[in-house]
Amino acid sequence: MFRVNKQLPPLGTIKRGCEASRQRAPLSPPPNSVDPTVNTIESIKDLAARQFGVEATAIDVDVPLDQLGIDSLGFLEFMFEVEDRFGLSVPQESLKEVRTLHQLADLVDGLLAARSSATT
Repeated sequence: MFRVNKQLPPLGTIKRGCEASRQRAPLSPPPNSVDPTVNTIESIKDLAARQFGVEATAIDVDVPLDQLGIDSLGFLEFMFEVEDRFGLSVPQESLKEVRTLHQLADLVDGLLAARSSATT
């Protein structure tokens, strides 16, 4: 017969399965914590650097996305990160005109300005 000298936590305090796996650190800051001192283009460059595994300093925001090696699927995945970072939803129609990260930053700035003016 075995005797265990270990105290077990009270029932209901042990997290199992999906509940435990859902508690991961977020990849990007929550939407309300966007630092107003950091401009949009720098934030987008940093997100792109992380997403695509390159140095932010190596990214030219005026080069077409396809020349940066970003395909349409990669761009959609990247857009999820951008939306999470800035706490907004970018309409699909607007994305058809985006060819560079600079244009994306301008679009995000416009959406943030529209949201800000709608709440004031």
